[in-house]
Amino acid sequence: IRGNRVEISEIEATLKQIKGVNEVAVVAKTNKEQLYLCAYLAIDKNLNIKDIKQTLSKTLPDYMIPSFMVKIAKLPINNNGKIDRLALKNLADTLQIKGAYYVPPQSEIEKKLVQIWEEVLEVKPIGIKDSFFEVGGNSLKIIDLVNAMRKKTTLKVSVNDIFQALTIQKLLATKKQIDLNLKNDAKLDFKLSKSKQNLKTTTPKNILLTGATGFLGIFLLKELLKNTTANIYCLIRAQNNQLALKRILETAQKYQIPLAKYRNRIKTVTGDLAQPCLGLTKPIYTKLTQKIEAIYHNGALVNFVYPYQKLKPANVNGAKEVLKLAAAKTTKPIHYVSTISVFDALHYKDKRILETHLLKEANQLYGGYAQSKWVAEQLMLEAKKQGFPICLYRPGRIGGESKTGAVNTDDFLAKFIKGIIQLQKAPALDIELEMSSVDSVSKSIVHISQQKKAFTKKAFHLINQKNITLKYLVNWIRDFGYPITLIPYKQWVKTLKNTLNNHQENELKTLLPLFTDIVGQGLTIPEIYMQRNLVFDTTNTKHFLDKSRIIYHPINDRLLKNYFNYFIQSGFLSKPISKVNKL
Repeated sequence: IRGNRVEISEIEATLKQIKGVNEVAVVAKTNKEQLYLCAYLAIDKNLNIKDIKQTLSKTLPDYMIPSFMVKIAKLPINNNGKIDRLALKNLADTLQIKGAYYVPPQSEIEKKLVQIWEEVLEVKPIGIKDSFFEVGGNSLKIIDLVNAMRKKTTLKVSVNDIFQALTIQKLLATKKQIDLNLKNDAKLDFKLSKSKQNLKTTTPKNILLTGATGFLGIFLLKELLKNTTANIYCLIRAQNNQLALKRILETAQKYQIPLAKYRNRIKTVTGDLAQPCLGLTKPIYTKLTQKIEAIYHNGALVNFVYPYQKLKPANVNGAKEVLKLAAAKTTKPIHYVSTISVFDALHYKDKRILETHLLKEANQLYGGYAQSKWVAEQLMLEAKKQGFPICLYRPGRIGGESKTGAVNTDDFLAKFIKGIIQLQKAPALDIELEMSSVDSVSKSIVHISQQKKAFTKKAFHLINQKNITLKYLVNWIRDFGYPITLIPYKQWVKTLKNTLNNHQENELKTLLPLFTDIVGQGLTIPEIYMQRNLVFDTTNTKHFLDKSRIIYHPINDRLLKNYFNYFIQSGFLSKPISKVNKL
């Protein structure tokens, strides 16, 4: 069975030792060349199959536990007075379906999954309560099963999901609960009391900024200091205010942002988005409810591999805590930085996404990050419906500063660039790379936020309309001096996996699941992006930036040189071989 030698007599002997088991016979059955075991038991009424299986699991390995166990009043006897095993084999197909623990599929999705499991595992019949490993599953089959389920259904299933659930019934219950959780989490579970006091929504004296030590956050801090006279209170995770300020200044230095002349207007408060009351002490929280006149909520845990539950505390609960703070004492306007990832849905293809558009269901979203930002958006929009002054900003991919070239080296694209340079190979995918300079995005947010009419709009898409293709980028990198070739995507993924399996260093190590996990329709995330063909409307953004002199720089040779020079100066990349030879 599954490549293991099995002694049926040993299984029967173990079963007979269980109190309440009166008669037992185990037979081996073959279905599509897949061998499995079926046990027939005459047992006491107070004994159930589940208890028997649990007892067996304590003494026998998984492959020796019968896939099917069927209650039977009395075992058939042949002319010699022995158990008629041939008769049991003939009865197997009908009796096992009527067995006490076989549960047939009822809903359409259950039937579909049973069909997939039976095809992959080559075993029939499989019930919705049958354990994956008990019906012939193993570590190799589990990958085939996940790929088949993602290709033939809309379920976003991972290998870990199968390991955790084991049965179709539990798997569907888990997935249903996740969808239910997203919908429930997207509802305000507390009452917001809007203050009658009118605030100066465009000229606040005291501003709260979250995420100031992040890449976009530090540039937002710069623009707020430059374009307002307000004190900027920065919520920072740190042991004390001195260390919090140190983190801000170190981040500013890293990205070549001079903040010295604004030092007296930078105020730090230690806290945590994932904690109640933002992790603030009661006196500090009370002080902020009274002093703060506007909130720029940019902070979030950004990770494209983490599941929703791991991102929920910071990204969802954090949004709720920001709303509570905004409603306390005086009503404070919120400028919430979301993402165009809230439209990362499998069924979104060949669409023009308006700034008024909203994805109503989250069950098609792939990735915990997109799900968490979608839920947070729903919370903000619900508060907006209740009359709270809230602006939503949806940036796309954020690139480096246009002049200094300062780039976030923890960003996916930066890691991808370093990874393909290390590998000397890149995937030949027909993908358009949208990217906006961080200074364009930060300036846009601050400029729009200072216009009162902005609160009448649902959202602002901060998207660059002047983009390049992945092929263009790879060719540019090659011309810059790094040896790199384009190869078919699946071959590239295989090369990357082999490199990592051989313990060779590559920047894409932690991001491998993005290229290997089947998200839906039999495709990985990059393959889905290749088919999306989405166009993001920027009508609101263009209108509010009119006459502002804020531009979205084209991704051209000048900009890419700035970025790569920063990569090299910061030590993120080594100098290309051709340039070293010229020195």
